[in-house]
Amino acid sequence: MVPWRSIHLLLDEEDEDCALFRDMFRVAMSGTSYEERVVSSEEEKEALPFGTLPALQLDGSIASRPIAILRYACSLNDRCASRTKTPESLDMEQWIDLHADFVSPILLNANQQQYGPGVTVDKTAHTDWLVEEHIPHHLRLLERELQTCKYLAGGGNGRDDAQGFADILWSHTLKKVVRTFNVEVVNTYPRVCEWCRL
Repeated sequence: MVPWRSIHLLLDEEDEDCALFRDMFRVAMSGTSYEERVVSSEEEKEALPFGTLPALQLDGSIASRPIAILRYACSLNDRCASRTKTPESLDMEQWIDLHADFVSPILLNANQQQYGPGVTVDKTAHTDWLVEEHIPHHLRLLERELQTCKYLAGGGNGRDDAQGFADILWSHTLKKVVRTFNVEVVNTYPRVCEWCRL
């Protein structure tokens, strides 16, 4: 049984990735009714939990991490083994999905790997981008989330009684990243510092 009265897939009509996601979502949701809605204003996009499309609106809640959304859609129809069986676990899956996006370019920098066939990473420029843009962007997302709850999704009833898997994953990684790159801007995010004990 679907625990929602209404399901809306939010899309950017001009984004090719959204078009591809729409096809995958349609297959995953086979047998479950939902509606699609195009989001065109920049203000509405920025108001999304992670500021990205596609997103899934479930009654009043919005999830906007594609892998987490697909896992949840599959779990509604028992198409795959998935932890994402409840609305609460979908919230946690979003933070786990975002963690992968956060860590990937940091590992690339650390390992000095190639960024695609024949394209070598300029380590200095890449490090500057990490410190000036990539890490602060994710700190802003964390700070915004922690303004409404003590812990991230999966942290227990009301997210105020205990750390969950997403908290442990993020706080451990963040401590290491802040030390490795000497990210001073973290001090401008007091809730993140308190949550992470930085």
